[in-house]
Amino acid sequence: MALDPRWSTLTRREVDVLEAVCLGLSNTEIAGLLGITYNTTKNHVKAILAKSECADRARLIAEAHHLGVVERRPECVGGKDDPLESCARTSV
Repeated sequence: MALDPRWSTLTRREVDVLEAVCLGLSNTEIAGLLGITYNTTKNHVKAILAKSECADRARLIAEAHHLGVVERRPECVGGKDDPLESCARTSV
């Protein structure tokens, strides 16, 4: 199955941020995890929302899971040391 064109334009860093968003992390948590500033995180989230044509984070998460852009695996419930490495899969 081909990836929806809206999702294929995401940069690698945007995919990293998307994975973290889909794990339920806040912008502050994402910034700390990825070693970027809060404002950079906000800018990435805004770009992802615009590219995906999603109105908010909840819709973004729902569509990303539905389309298989990221997948939440059962072993991730309860947290991991590195949620991006161990709990998310991308097809981008």
